[in-house]
Amino acid sequence: MKTIPRYHIEEDRPFLPKDIFSEDLYCPGFVPVEAEETISVKRVSGTGGAFVLKGEFGKCYEVKFAPEAGVVTAMFVQGDPRALDENETLTGTKVNCDFDSQDRFMYVCRSTPEYLVICVSGKGAPVYIGERTILQETDTAGDWYIPGPMGSLTDPDGTFANYRWTAQQVIDNLYEPYRAKYPGYISRTHLGKDQTGQFDMYGYVYTPETYKTTFFLTGGVHSNEEAGYYALAKLMQMICDATEEDDPFRILRQNVRFVVIPVVNVWGVSQEHNPADEEARKRIRRNSEDVDLNRDFGDVTQQETKNVLAFFRQYADSTEFAMDFHNSGKENCSLWYNFINNTVNSQVNYKVTNHMYHRLMELGLCDKTPNMEKIPGSYYKASKYLEGRIWNEFGVPTITVEHVINSTFPHRFSEEGFTLAVETYGNFLIQNALFFIQR
Repeated sequence: MKTIPRYHIEEDRPFLPKDIFSEDLYCPGFVPVEAEETISVKRVSGTGGAFVLKGEFGKCYEVKFAPEAGVVTAMFVQGDPRALDENETLTGTKVNCDFDSQDRFMYVCRSTPEYLVICVSGKGAPVYIGERTILQETDTAGDWYIPGPMGSLTDPDGTFANYRWTAQQVIDNLYEPYRAKYPGYISRTHLGKDQTGQFDMYGYVYTPETYKTTFFLTGGVHSNEEAGYYALAKLMQMICDATEEDDPFRILRQNVRFVVIPVVNVWGVSQEHNPADEEARKRIRRNSEDVDLNRDFGDVTQQETKNVLAFFRQYADSTEFAMDFHNSGKENCSLWYNFINNTVNSQVNYKVTNHMYHRLMELGLCDKTPNMEKIPGSYYKASKYLEGRIWNEFGVPTITVEHVINSTFPHRFSEEGFTLAVETYGNFLIQNALFFIQR
């Protein structure tokens, strides 16, 4: 099994490795008051108490506690509850305390001022709070990739692709012409048939004359997430064609070996993609056996997941990073991605997240209070997921990048929507690649 990569350092952990707040934050005499639709904090005399933390915009707080804390209720309020007189109450919004196996929950401050209030019925000392800045009020420094029009996914004439293409058409139209154009750079492997025994799966390897790192990329695990696997194809084309020395794609072309599976769920991609039929779209998310392939990498019951893992194992020892391309329909979720705690360079991905957040505000596609619940990612993802399996078995850091498609975004098949998808995925790919190349 691969060991933890050598670039993994304490300062790179998503949260600080020590307690940065102590019992000094504990204030006795606070109790939660819950009504049917609201929750308040009340100052009383007697037992009970709360930890009170003034949140900073864009920071994520990881809250842990020991069993001695007793019952824990958390909320965020707009005023400082420590200014309350006895029996006064302050109403706020309850924080979801669906604690995981390590007795912790996450909280992201979305406005200023905002106070996190953690009421406990037991001792005051057990609660610990760690923090990490996720978003900054201003964009991060550095050069960023902002593409020109990428074409649409609605019509093959004069645009990039057609979302109705089968998996074989995706291969024949988007990958094979480039293999013919760059035969010394691109090779193809037939991975086998899918679960039906009818559809072919392929893997591509893009090998520079010399390279410093190897990346593993996948698309189409969920075949109703078209932006993911088409943007993957577009990015690989741009890497192939890059000529300018200062072009970030040229840097990737010269320094990164890419191991790519363009489409994992080849059956689903080859079915009818009807934007007007949501139930049909949910069905083709899964494979022919009605299995969600991104939940099958633990038991590995389906031929598609067997093929993916067999191909990856050929390159596992030299692969330093993996990305799985998806898109999501979450509302008020301007941008989100999952990353596994302590396995990726969190600073790189926070930096890209912050940049894309400001880009989306600039484009008028989100406001100051995005739903960032998925971004903390302070968990080890289970091995049933592709990203969890690659980390847990092979020690290769992996992120699932999700470009969001919802009612406030341009349609996934439009030129504007597809261009934004390429920008989102492209910046995560470029910044992570530069980290591995330059380290």
